Amino acid sequence: MAWTGSRLSFLTIVMIFVGLIKYGERTWVLRSASYDQLKGSLSIARIDPSPGNSHLIEEYNLRYGEGYNVIPNRVIEVQLPVDSAIFEDDSISKDDELLTAYGLFQIFKGLFVDVMLGFRDRDTSQIIFQSISYEKAFRLIEMELGFIYDMLFTKAMLVHNPWGFFLRIVSFTLTCIVLVLFSLATEMKNYSKLDLSITFLLLVVAISLEMYATLLLLSSNWTNVLLSMHKKTTTLQAINSLPLLRSPQWSNSIAQYSLLSFILKDQPMVCRGILKHFNFIEQLEQHRHVNYMEVPLILKEWIFNHLRKKLREMQKEKEPGTYNLEALRIARGNLVVQNYNHNELDWSTKVEFDQSILIWHIATDICCNMETETGSIQSKIEMSKVMSQYMIYLLVMKPSILPTGMGELIYEHTCTEAVKFFSTAGKTDPHTKLLQQYTTRPQLVGDKYRSRKSVLSDACRLSEGLISISNKEEKWSMIVDVWVEIIAYVANQSNGKQHSVQLTSGGEFLTHVWLLMAHFGLTQHFQTPQPRAVAGLIVR
Repeated sequence: MAWTGSRLSFLTIVMIFVGLIKYGERTWVLRSASYDQLKGSLSIARIDPSPGNSHLIEEYNLRYGEGYNVIPNRVIEVQLPVDSAIFEDDSISKDDELLTAYGLFQIFKGLFVDVMLGFRDRDTSQIIFQSISYEKAFRLIEMELGFIYDMLFTKAMLVHNPWGFFLRIVSFTLTCIVLVLFSLATEMKNYSKLDLSITFLLLVVAISLEMYATLLLLSSNWTNVLLSMHKKTTTLQAINSLPLLRSPQWSNSIAQYSLLSFILKDQPMVCRGILKHFNFIEQLEQHRHVNYMEVPLILKEWIFNHLRKKLREMQKEKEPGTYNLEALRIARGNLVVQNYNHNELDWSTKVEFDQSILIWHIATDICCNMETETGSIQSKIEMSKVMSQYMIYLLVMKPSILPTGMGELIYEHTCTEAVKFFSTAGKTDPHTKLLQQYTTRPQLVGDKYRSRKSVLSDACRLSEGLISISNKEEKWSMIVDVWVEIIAYVANQSNGKQHSVQLTSGGEFLTHVWLLMAHFGLTQHFQTPQPRAVAGLIVR
């Protein structure tokens, strides 16, 4: 704030220069990671330039001058298939997983800024993901999303290159020099002990942060990739042997929310009257009933196998690379119901999508609480419950991810009707009472509770239809597949910008499903393959 001409004033200039480096890095990274800038750079990188014709003109003039009869010819370029042998039998080793994930990141990072990819990229990804297990598939996606997060929200793209590494060394060295010179300064007695202590503390903290950033740099996947690409095996092994802090790729958790559990809540919230006065009691109550659980491995396996089976079925119908994705894009449970020959339940998938989620969620909740099965059926019941409560969580807490509709209004009307019903009928054995009161007959005992946009009656109607299915193995397989198809539908309707926002809060399981579908080529992110015409010469 004041220039005194002393030695400390010159040290101030050095620290200002260090600060300019830091804020310059941040400004450059923020600009590079902005949507328009990133999309522009990736779009340019995706352009596949056609072979130039200048050398053909030179060759034509040369051959013509030598007396040959030279005829220009149009040649159709044919893309060779990707070699699948290197990925057969789940052959990607742990050492190669990170490099594979980095390679996929370089290809698919454009999806997060809505850049179209080539069919060659799709074919490469399909071969990889059709040849590996579900565990490795989701592990590759976790690593890939880690790279995406670093690209969008950290300085990784700057730090992990020679220029960024040079700036990091300069800022660290200058800060250390300032600390040493400040400690040796002879003007200490002219300043208060408090000012000196604060200055020392700030310098030590700055150096400590630089050292911590260096440790994070060494333990990051980017460093492992760079060392692996340059065959620095010894250095890589030495770094991996150090007890460095390595954070997980993501929390591997999935949110759970139950509409009926929210309605049947017993414990009142502390200071409810005060919070109600400020009009956010409902939001706090909703968040209070959100739980998180680890994503079951069997759920990942079921989703992976479902999507892989869907891809193979589509590939059999038409020529490879030309299959139609429209049927998959609009399927939200109806195809599953038809495949299981239960067309009497098809009505529940043809209503508005928000209504369909609520209907299937309540019906699944009722069926789960009325089942006492064990074994394989129990695992399907658990999967259905997890996906049902996850989708209703997205509908209530993150409606922006879902296709636009009237979900919030329908949810409120359904809750209102349920609250009125249970206030009269009681909360003991609620699922059985719902089925007893809300039937498909014209005379409905629940008519006095009914709200115009509520789906509670429709959910009970679906529950009765599901309960009437005698083959429980078939019933729960169908319910699981319906929820997988609903999740795939939501993922297919979403875009990369929405998923990039979710990465800032720890990531969503839906993002992993969306990226898995993209790797299988089941999304609309790929250009239609067209043979490319190039010029050639026929010399006679």
